Amino acid sequence: MAGRRRTEFGLSADCDAFLSALFLLSSRLMMATYLVTGGAGFIGSHLVEELVRRGERVRVVDNLSTGKRQNIAHLTSVEFVEGDLADPHVAQRAVAGIEYRIRSRRTARTSTRR
Repeated sequence: MAGRRRTEFGLSADCDAFLSALFLLSSRLMMATYLVTGGAGFIGSHLVEELVRRGERVRVVDNLSTGKRQNIAHLTSVEFVEGDLADPHVAQRAVAGIEYRIRSRRTARTSTRR
């Protein structure tokens, strides 16, 4: 077909849109990698459970000052990094390859009137 525009791969130009759509669709079908800081705590562990339930890859970083490893021990697919993000080596290991970060660290405080 003379005059028909071709791509660098020899495909007709209207295939470009199809290949672009296919690439976007396939990239969304791949699991994202989430980092949940404080993920061994009460709130963080529930966030981790939901992400795993949705089929996402999850890495948790927690220094276990208030969280408990047992909160996520049943989630065998979760990668756990124990340490403090103030330590550059822990922080570097924690964020390597991460697409999304969820900060779940909250300090629960109660107030009592006397």
